[in-house]
Amino acid sequence: MKVDPSGKAILVKPNSMVEPVQERVSVWFSADGIITSMRVVVTIQSNDDTGGPSDYQIIQGEVYKYKRVASISATTEAGVNVTDQIIRLKDGMSKNPNVQVQIHQIEGMGGGNKPAQYLQTKEELG
Repeated sequence: MKVDPSGKAILVKPNSMVEPVQERVSVWFSADGIITSMRVVVTIQSNDDTGGPSDYQIIQGEVYKYKRVASISATTEAGVNVTDQIIRLKDGMSKNPNVQVQIHQIEGMGGGNKPAQYLQTKEELG
């Protein structure tokens, strides 16, 4: 896969392997000059035509439904679950119940795998 300048992922070639393959996509979030990202594991199904959309097509269709920018209010208290403030559907969109959407990684200011100071995943909390 590759990403075009507008941030859309492009399938470069179909999966001609017998088994599905996986690639990782970084989804970036920013607010007031602060940037962080999350990774999405994308499974690209093999090129056996089932007549319906592939899992890859379903996941890609779901990705475009979500807002790419998030903001957490200054009045939000520490310890509060802010996942719903980060993962948000665009107006008029509805979630596909067959697709899991989760935050897996949080980087500190400026990205580059710097430790986060303000957000943590449940796994990081212990």
